[in-house]
Amino acid sequence: MNKRKLIYIIINFIVLVIALFLLSKNFNITELINYKEISIIFICSVLFVHAIKALRLYIALYETEISKMEYLKIFCKVTPINIILPFKLGELFRIYCYGYIIKDWPKSTVIILLDRFMDTMALLTILALVLLKDGELTLFVYMLILFSLFVFLLYKNFPNLYTYWKKYFLTSKADSEKIKALKYMEILNNIYKEIAKIIQGRGIILYILSIFAWFIEIINFLWLIKINSFEKINNNISEYLFAALNLGQSKELSQFIVISIVILLTIYIIIKITELFNRKEVCK
Repeated sequence: MNKRKLIYIIINFIVLVIALFLLSKNFNITELINYKEISIIFICSVLFVHAIKALRLYIALYETEISKMEYLKIFCKVTPINIILPFKLGELFRIYCYGYIIKDWPKSTVIILLDRFMDTMALLTILALVLLKDGELTLFVYMLILFSLFVFLLYKNFPNLYTYWKKYFLTSKADSEKIKALKYMEILNNIYKEIAKIIQGRGIILYILSIFAWFIEIINFLWLIKINSFEKINNNISEYLFAALNLGQSKELSQFIVISIVILLTIYIIIKITELFNRKEVCK
C-alpha cells in the first residue's frame, strides 16, 4: 500500500468517526425512523431525490471518465458525511475524495463548488417563488441572492476583466508584483475555463435537475405532513426550505436526513461487499 492510499484511508476513517459521533449527538435516529408517517413511499421519494442529485454531479464529472460504480460508491459515502458535518465542512471531504479518485484536486474543487452553487440557486429560486406572494425573505436569503448575482456577473464579465488587466500588466513596466499578478490571473483564467466548459455544455441541465430534486422533496414533505389547507402551504414549505438553509428546524427535514443516511450507507456497504466477493473470485 502506497503512502497516498494510506493517507486517504486514515482521513476517511477519522472523518467517519467524527460523523458518527455528531450523528448520535444531534439526531434521535430511533425516534425519527420509527415515526408513524414513514412509509415505503417516503423512502422511495428520498431515494429518487438522491438519484437525481447523483445524476447531476455525475454529469458535471462526466469528462473525468470516472467509472459509474466507483462514482456511486464515493457518492454514497461522502453524501451522508456531508449532511452530518456542520458549516459545510463535508464539502471539503467531497472535494478530497473525488480529487483522490480523478487525481485532480483543482478540477474536483471547481466541480463540487459548481454543483453546490447550482443546488443553492435552485433552492433560492423555489424559495423566492414560494414567498413571492405574501412571504417574507430573511436578511440571510437576501444576502445569498445578492452573492449569487455577484458571482453570476463576475462569471459573465471575467473574460473582459482578464483581457483588460493582462494587457495592462504586459504593457506597463515589469516588476515582481506585476509578475505575481499575471500568475494569479492565469490561475483564475484556468478556473474560469474549467467552469465555462461545464456550464456551456451542461449548466442548464444541472440547474433543471436541481430544481426537479427540490420539487420532489417538497412534494414528499407536503405528503408527509398531509397538509389539507392551501393557505398554509406557503408557510409550511418556507419553514422546510429555511431549515434546509440552516435557518430553522424541521422534524420532517430531520427525517429526510436520517433516512437518506441509512439508505446511502446501506448502498455503500452493499457495493463494498460486492467488491470484496469479486476480488475473492478473481484470486481463485
